[in-house]
Amino acid sequence: MNQNDFTDLSGVTEKQFPDGIFLPHRLNDEMVSVMMEITEHLDHYDQLKKDVIYADHGDVVDGAYYSQGEIELWHASIGMLTEAIELNQAIWAWIIGQEQLDVVNVAEEIGDSRFYEAMFLRKLGLSPSVIMENNINKLKSRYPGGFSDHAALNRDIDTERKILEDDSE
Repeated sequence: MNQNDFTDLSGVTEKQFPDGIFLPHRLNDEMVSVMMEITEHLDHYDQLKKDVIYADHGDVVDGAYYSQGEIELWHASIGMLTEAIELNQAIWAWIIGQEQLDVVNVAEEIGDSRFYEAMFLRKLGLSPSVIMENNINKLKSRYPGGFSDHAALNRDIDTERKILEDDSE
């Protein structure tokens, strides 16, 4: 499966909001609070990534040891986390009216996320086309007639796992 096909097929299982959405004040306040909390932690996560990955630790002999595989997968994971937060910040700034939607920045953050995704794929020997196809098969099983709130809230995890395992063989 190629990326364009995946993008088109994934739209079938995407929740649509043709008229927007009104949130209760309590839920909106919680969303705002969580967004602020996530943003506050970004600098810490990003600095941790820089300290662990990019600093020279050549003369450290006492401390915690991580294998090459462990640290490489952690690097990919923390990288995806920080890029997701940066993407979320760009969207949030637009939602609350602080900035215009910066599509160039959004595309950059998506590209950076794809860089870390590619890291995972290389390190684990995974095929992006197989992952995309497996994901679509899982979503088709979950939403046979297209997206529904009921199906989203009542997932059959065992069936979905079996589909993913069968498709990966």
